[in-house]
Amino acid sequence: MKKYGVLYTLTLLIIAGILLAGNAVKTSVPLVEYRLIETCEVEDTILCTGRMESADSEKVFVSVPCIAGEVYVSAGEAVEAGQPLFSLDIGATRQALAASGGSLSSMGLTDQALEKMESEVKAPAAGIVTTLNVVQGELTDTENACAVISSSESLQVAIAISEKSLKKASVGQTVRVSGMAFDKESYQGVLSYIAPSARQQLSGSTMETVVDAVVTLEELDESIRPGLSARARIVTGSKPAALVAPYEDVLQDEEGNEYVFLCQEGKAVKRVVVTGGELSQGYEILEGLQEGDRVISAPEEQRLSDGMRVSGRPAA
Repeated sequence: MKKYGVLYTLTLLIIAGILLAGNAVKTSVPLVEYRLIETCEVEDTILCTGRMESADSEKVFVSVPCIAGEVYVSAGEAVEAGQPLFSLDIGATRQALAASGGSLSSMGLTDQALEKMESEVKAPAAGIVTTLNVVQGELTDTENACAVISSSESLQVAIAISEKSLKKASVGQTVRVSGMAFDKESYQGVLSYIAPSARQQLSGSTMETVVDAVVTLEELDESIRPGLSARARIVTGSKPAALVAPYEDVLQDEEGNEYVFLCQEGKAVKRVVVTGGELSQGYEILEGLQEGDRVISAPEEQRLSDGMRVSGRPAA
């Protein structure tokens, strides 16, 4: 009887060991989420920033940043052509230039430039001062207009297109305009004007080359007002059926190849891909994937390797 009791006990221990080993194998297989690759319509766009302004308006810029002196007008005030808007404190500007140790020179502020500056900035046309970006004792901004003089109630969006994006922009393209203060998520418009010449504007601590442009809105409401900031997305092209993979799903190996991990038959399978444009939804996939493929989400967080066993489920 003792012999059979020992055998029974050993049998139970073996069964328990097998069950525990099976559970250990199960728990060692990572759970991953995957997305089904589907075709969708994608758009190639240029993102620009700008401001709402009167369709009949004149912008006032200063060629180099200067310390503003006395400000003679305020926003909402009517002015005549040639009327002084504000003065420039050339003396204070020279002191700021000397104290900067030459750092302001990178923004175009030099003694030679100051010698050519007028002591007052005047209104180029009669109208209402709808925007005023000048504060006494502070450095003027060359990126944005110091003042905007408007003579009409119709509105448009004034934007600046970067030099690197200019070749993709053309008059007549659809534009989607949005703003934090706007009632609707976006408003449709048309790129109606691109300036024939470029200008320099301050971007951070460096100067960049931009071209001014105008977007004519096809719809307006009371939330859209002169002077409000706006974001304009110019649609330069579209594809009715493209494959797109989220940015976080595409990795790059040491040889510079871009790749994703597919969830196939319980394994993570590395697949090299060729990407196209960078879209708002992710990378356009030109080669390597087809509709219906199950691409593992955020594989870098899982530390996956090619052929590794995984348990997959659809991403939420």
